Amino acid sequence: MRTFQFFVIYTVLLFLATIPAFTQDSAGSSQESEFYVVQIPIERIYAHNKGYIIEYRKTPMIDRQLYLPIDWFIYSKETKEPLKGEIILLGSGKVWPHLSIYYKDGAIDHIRVYVRKESWHQTWGYTAPSSSLDAKFDNLSELKIDLY
Repeated sequence: MRTFQFFVIYTVLLFLATIPAFTQDSAGSSQESEFYVVQIPIERIYAHNKGYIIEYRKTPMIDRQLYLPIDWFIYSKETKEPLKGEIILLGSGKVWPHLSIYYKDGAIDHIRVYVRKESWHQTWGYTAPSSSLDAKFDNLSELKIDLY
């Protein structure tokens, strides 16, 4: 009986200790982000001399490709514009590569590409230089993605 009472008291104290973690401060300490994020699993990412080609699945039967120029990932000191894209290397583990698209005021603000750092991973592919692919990277000023 004494063990049961100890267990009940311990459970109640543990519950009371976790309540502050789930309640919000009335002064508004938690702020809402200005970004809306959409995450898309990457089927395969191809490295190209002009950028990256990301293959993603729109539906179970339809694959799409997205072309991301290398200029989007390089910070320019002359223009001082923020980066449009960022590559984040994932370590080994169970996390699958994905693309995060950050919307601000209804328009795409920037993207983050989370890829495996191991170039031998099955999601990495490489393309041979070709003029037909080079043309797809030219004059891309904004990201247009077909999600639906």
